Amino acid sequence: MKAYSTFASLAGAALLAAAGLAMLLKPEAVWLPAVNAGVGVLLVAVSAVLNPELFRQYGRWLNAFWGGLLVLAILGMVNFLADRYPQRFDLTEGGLHSLAPLTIETLEALDRDVEALAFMEEGEDEELRGLLEQYAVHGGGRFDFEFVDPDRDPAKTQEYGVRAYNTLVLAAGGERQSLTELTEKEITNAMLKVLRDRRERVCFTVGHGERGVGTRESDLGLLAERLREIDYVVGDSLFLAREARVPEDCRVLIVAGPRSPFLGHEVDAVRSYLEGGGSLLVLAEALEESGLDELMGQWGVVTGDDFVIDTSGIGSLFGLDFTIPVVTTYDDRHPIARRHRGGVRTFYELARSVELDSAAVAANRARAAVLALTSSASWAETDLAVLDEGAGGTAPSASTTPTGADPWGSGWRW
Repeated sequence: MKAYSTFASLAGAALLAAAGLAMLLKPEAVWLPAVNAGVGVLLVAVSAVLNPELFRQYGRWLNAFWGGLLVLAILGMVNFLADRYPQRFDLTEGGLHSLAPLTIETLEALDRDVEALAFMEEGEDEELRGLLEQYAVHGGGRFDFEFVDPDRDPAKTQEYGVRAYNTLVLAAGGERQSLTELTEKEITNAMLKVLRDRRERVCFTVGHGERGVGTRESDLGLLAERLREIDYVVGDSLFLAREARVPEDCRVLIVAGPRSPFLGHEVDAVRSYLEGGGSLLVLAEALEESGLDELMGQWGVVTGDDFVIDTSGIGSLFGLDFTIPVVTTYDDRHPIARRHRGGVRTFYELARSVELDSAAVAANRARAAVLALTSSASWAETDLAVLDEGAGGTAPSASTTPTGADPWGSGWRW
């Protein structure tokens, strides 16, 4: 009888499947599916009685079948979630495959749609596609891209004024930027240009021995170049002694290391500019008078008539002496300094101390943050003779109480 148990079990399973299919396809047909189901159950039960081992084997097959279905269901759900909520993880030590913080911040702050059209030879570039996919992930639905083959779609190519293969066009709010250097830096710069409603101006003061924006070693040419790359207009000749006012279109006023004090009417011009909502960056050299100390104090930034000594010994590892403080402690929550966490060292040659006056900050209803701190082995020194004392390479002993001074590159920003 065991010889017929296999046939009976298969026939019973087939009748059960046929009954279920009939009920799905034709619900009004009740009797025939019911008969098929009853006969099927009977045949399966008979086969189980005749050959229990065969039935247990079928049970293992069913378990494997349902386990396979469960795995497929889990994979399908994971795929759905990955498509709905895409995330990327860069496990390389230096974040080689991650977007720069400026790019991510720009994408996350998008308030309008940005479209990128890549006019590529044969309509494809895997490396560029991977980069644009990262932009789309951080764009929150505001950044979209499309690849176009100029040979297959000449109309769209002509519409966007593309004249060469491997051209990327960024468009937003009626503004367009085309570029052929397809790096993250250039793409982000182009995106910033199409997002700005107008070009903003950064003004550098002159007339007090300030650092220029040329190519000399002491100049800030690299800063000016970077500002121009992201579409700022750099004005490098604001002579406040003559103009007596800061231009209304000046987004940031930069006073870069003055060697002589600002005159009274120049200070008044800077004060009016700040009260009108302007932004000021002062790079104040140690041992030099800027004439702006009182004004900065009114805003809660107190500069010391001193210079910072650092005897931690860290600088000696890089061939530096005690007059160049080494900073390794930063405000890891502030967007300017948080990228420096994780052991990044910055150096400040002959910096002066800076402190915050909390009462003045509160009186101006302003927000203030200390971006960087020197080590506990540093202090603010007022005795210039210390420079001669350490001229031979020996670090001086502390003549004042250590203050934990905080030179932010000898500069401040509101």
